[in-house]
Amino acid sequence: MPGLKKELSGKNIEFVYLAVSSREDLWKKILKQHKLEGHHYLLNDVQRSELYERLSIGGIPHYFILDESGNIYSPNAKDPNHDGLIEELVSLL
Repeated sequence: MPGLKKELSGKNIEFVYLAVSSREDLWKKILKQHKLEGHHYLLNDVQRSELYERLSIGGIPHYFILDESGNIYSPNAKDPNHDGLIEELVSLL
């Protein structure tokens, strides 16, 4: 993810990270310990279930792309290391 974020720096793209099965204290510790920047959210069980159901998520990690209005553009986006992802994201701008 760091390489992708660097490559897209300055573009109108936000990275949001959703944790779905972590204890809050451990989640916060990891964020601090690894100096993970960005928008990080720890979902509760109800939020996690809704997300899994709406996006048909079968496992973690899972990537999806939203447009600037919050509409789902790609519910099954490519892995951050996948060739072509940067071009796809830039084409949406």
